Amino acid sequence: MEYILWDRPVYITVILILIYSFLGWVGEVLYAYYRRGHFVNRGFLYGPLCPIYGVSITAIVTALEPLAQNVFMIFMGSVVITTLAEYITSSILEKFFDSKWWDYSNKKFNLKGRICLSFSLLWGLAGTIMYKLVHPKVLSIIYALPESAAINMAYIGLAIFTADMAFTLVSLAGLRSHMMRFQDIAQRAKSFTGSKFERIVKIKEFLESYADLEIKLRFNHRRLLESFPDFKKNRFGKLIKELKNEIDRFREN
Repeated sequence: MEYILWDRPVYITVILILIYSFLGWVGEVLYAYYRRGHFVNRGFLYGPLCPIYGVSITAIVTALEPLAQNVFMIFMGSVVITTLAEYITSSILEKFFDSKWWDYSNKKFNLKGRICLSFSLLWGLAGTIMYKLVHPKVLSIIYALPESAAINMAYIGLAIFTADMAFTLVSLAGLRSHMMRFQDIAQRAKSFTGSKFERIVKIKEFLESYADLEIKLRFNHRRLLESFPDFKKNRFGKLIKELKNEIDRFREN
C-alpha cells in the first residue's frame, strides 16, 4: 500500500522537503555572506537544512499546481504561503523566547516586525522561480531514481533530520534556560538599591557575569546568536546599553 502526502507518495514529499530545506539553507548562507562578508550557518538545525523553506516550497509546488499556467497567481500564492510560514514561525519563537529572532521593524509596511512587504514580495519571486524553473528539474531527478533507492533515501534523510531536530530542540531549551539566567542577573542588578558606589559595583558585576556566561555558551548557542543577531540585540542589547550608560553617568558625577 502506497501512502500519499500532499498528493504525492510520502517518500517523494519527504525528499522534496529535504532538498528544498537544503536549498533554502544555501540561499540563507549566501545572503548572510553578502551582508557580512564571511560564512554564517544560517539555520536552527545543526545540519545544512532550513525546514521553513522545505515545507514552504513543497507547499507551493503542491498547492499551486492547479495554477501552473498562471504565473501571476503562482507569484501571489507564493507570497501568501511564505508570508504565513514566516509569521507563524516568528510568533512561535517569540512566544517561547520572549524575543524576535528576526526583526523587520525598521522596514516599511511591516506587521509586528515579523513580516514585511518587501521580503514577502521577495519570497513570492523566489517561490515563483522555484516553481517554474527549479522544481521540474528536481522532480525529474527524483522520479529518475529507482523507487527502492528513493525510498531508502527518504528514510535515511528523515532519520537524520529527526535526530537533528531532537538535538536542536534540546539545545534551544538549554539556550532559553541560559537566557533566563542572563535576564535574572540583569534584573537583580538593575533593581539593586544602595549608594551610588554600591550600585555601580553591582552593575559592573552584572556585566562581568554576562561576559562569563557568554563565554560558557555552547557551540550551537553561540552559532544561533551569531546567525540571528536581532534575537541577541532585542533580548539583551537594550538592557546592557542602559546599564553601561548608567555607569557612565556615575563616572561623570
